[in-house]
Amino acid sequence: MSDKANDRDPAQGILKKLRRRKLVAWAIVAGTIVVGIGSFAGAVTKLAEVFEKFSDPKPTSVPEVQNTVLATAQQAKLQFDATTRGREVPIPKSEFAPTEKLLRRLERLDPGNGHAIYYSAFILRWVGDRPGSHTILFEYIERAAKADALQKDDDGLAKYCFDYWRGFCKQRAAYANHVLALDLRKAANDEKNPAISLKWRKKAIECAEAALKLYGEFSDPRQGTPTAVMLDELRKELAAAAAK
Repeated sequence: MSDKANDRDPAQGILKKLRRRKLVAWAIVAGTIVVGIGSFAGAVTKLAEVFEKFSDPKPTSVPEVQNTVLATAQQAKLQFDATTRGREVPIPKSEFAPTEKLLRRLERLDPGNGHAIYYSAFILRWVGDRPGSHTILFEYIERAAKADALQKDDDGLAKYCFDYWRGFCKQRAAYANHVLALDLRKAANDEKNPAISLKWRKKAIECAEAALKLYGEFSDPRQGTPTAVMLDELRKELAAAAAK
């Protein structure tokens, strides 16, 4: 079909105008970002974020939102697993860029989504920033404890994590408590101030108890000291500290 024929088609004419307007809009956005940031590299990063938003799926109903969020979460898990499988800490943060892109999409689709919170925390742990993960892990635990956060029949099985679009589940909340207990115990052992050491040890006991209550023991060698063993040792350490 010739250009003249296209011009006589009202629909084609509207599409042409929309395309032109979109190009103008993108040019304005690009110019505004460059001026606002003052550097080309920073502008490219911001433009990439803008393009991400425009490329997001646009669900139009509640079931579509839930399905889209779950599909995105499953993609993020696959990407995260592919990046970490068989690896040791630390992994360069740049290698998590594909996962983080999906997590940003999750957060835009469902602000406060559990999948996004959980994987954001564990990315920090994999890059070697365990302390940086603590606030996010506590946020996950706090949100998971809300009355409507978990599925009613969640009995701790992994499927209630991976197959639930909201991303909150007992097993993940328990594991967050488990790794926090490990870190807090180490912090207590490293701390020179007895009062602060006691504080960290008590908090570690709380987290270990919560992990056991929610799920049970994490005993895989890759998961550190088994939860019940750690709790028993923590209680003995606390008693010994109190006896001094």
